[in-house]
Amino acid sequence: MAKITTTVEIKRDILRVVQLKKGIKDVVLLGYLEERLPFIPSLELEENVELIIAKVRALLQKLPLKAKTPIFVIPTSEIMLRFFDLPFLPKKDRAEAIKYEAQKYIPFAIDDIASDFYIPYEIKGKEMRVVYMAVKYNVLNRYIKIASALGMKISAIEPYPFSLLRALFTSGDLKAKDFVLVVDLDYSGSTILVTQGLNIYIARDFIVSPVSEITSAQVLNKIVFEINRTIDYMIKEFPQQQIKEVVLTGEVASDEIRESLMNALGSNVRLASLENKIASDKQGIAKKHLGITGAGLRSLVSYDIDLDFFSDYRGKSSETPALSIKDFMPKELIQDLIMLFISIVMAGAYLNHQVKSVENMAGNISLPQGLSSTNSRELLQDIKGLENKVKFLRDTVAQREKFVEIFNFIPANLTQGIWLDSLQMAVPDKKGAQEFLVTGYGYGSDSQGVDLIYNLLDALNRSEKAKKLFSDIKIVNVEKSVLEGFPVIKFSLKAVMK
Repeated sequence: MAKITTTVEIKRDILRVVQLKKGIKDVVLLGYLEERLPFIPSLELEENVELIIAKVRALLQKLPLKAKTPIFVIPTSEIMLRFFDLPFLPKKDRAEAIKYEAQKYIPFAIDDIASDFYIPYEIKGKEMRVVYMAVKYNVLNRYIKIASALGMKISAIEPYPFSLLRALFTSGDLKAKDFVLVVDLDYSGSTILVTQGLNIYIARDFIVSPVSEITSAQVLNKIVFEINRTIDYMIKEFPQQQIKEVVLTGEVASDEIRESLMNALGSNVRLASLENKIASDKQGIAKKHLGITGAGLRSLVSYDIDLDFFSDYRGKSSETPALSIKDFMPKELIQDLIMLFISIVMAGAYLNHQVKSVENMAGNISLPQGLSSTNSRELLQDIKGLENKVKFLRDTVAQREKFVEIFNFIPANLTQGIWLDSLQMAVPDKKGAQEFLVTGYGYGSDSQGVDLIYNLLDALNRSEKAKKLFSDIKIVNVEKSVLEGFPVIKFSLKAVMK
């Protein structure tokens, strides 16, 4: 009897469904459908969940066969992937030991996450490598709620990186011992993996803007930046490893981009495809959508290792209480607004006081007779310096609301594992550009390293608020350091105000 699988992917502003059938000889792609949404819906909001349910139901009804137990794919942005080594343990003792060790690497309470793991290799009596995956319960509950509303029971909820790995092993584009970088390009969220066979070192996501909003050259520069950033991290953390080649796939992938990446990176770049492994009448689907197709292969193709994550998760979606007026006017928001108003008033008063003090100082300076020309020049230079400071302080007073915005924005948008040491405002340069120097530290697991700082830079650069406040934000310095006996990453960022 033929086996059928149906996969559902909800990624930012796009919905996709794939249906596969395993026949006697081969796997057939029965149907592929997608619908792009006019906005990026937050699944925290009830009305958006209802919209997604309606859209997914409409797509499923268009498939050739009825979907009974769908597989849901979790985007890379929703998961936490870590790897670590442990002394070899018998299978019955692994779960608790791995759960205990994982608490060092996951930045959430262990009771707030659903987790799973697999062992890519082990040496009996010595050690074993653990690849650990965690997803917050509220994320999984969204999929449970959507499936329940559709009248379906979920077959599995699978992290996208492992769907992609399964597809690449099926296509023959990954070998067990090769150390490669996988780039899956998708306008709704691209994924970069660094893997040696099934031993994943990195799984991270980034956004490539639609072509209608950005030139092809800029898209390529963004992709090259993200690849080099990942390679730089690998060199720092694993200098003994070498990336053999880049495997390219995804909606955006093409021969043109492959050629451009080969020229930019100086490395071999190979386009991956499932076209010779599954039968399909739809041209390009098996070439451009390996991730969602790979999820559908989970019960159709056998492997030497179990890649079936979260197949036994049976959580129940929690009931969301009705909104009240307090939800629209939270006490914390009112307190923050009052504090912001007080800080603006106090900052203005202090800066006005500083301006008056410097003006009085400059006005009281006179050059007594008998001074040498050298001393006179030095005093005139000092006066000029005071005048520049007066101008600087006056400009600061005039723009104090904007400065308060900046001093509130940066601390409020720090990513996980980052804290500030100082936030300095420099005297404008000759062109009048106002610069801020942000210094601080990052602390996380050994597998994170400098990637903590790049995540911060990426989050700041992608913020719409940052685009209004700054013309440029870039890294000045990143280095490993030790703080109170703990290994940390010390960093400096420079932000230029608009």
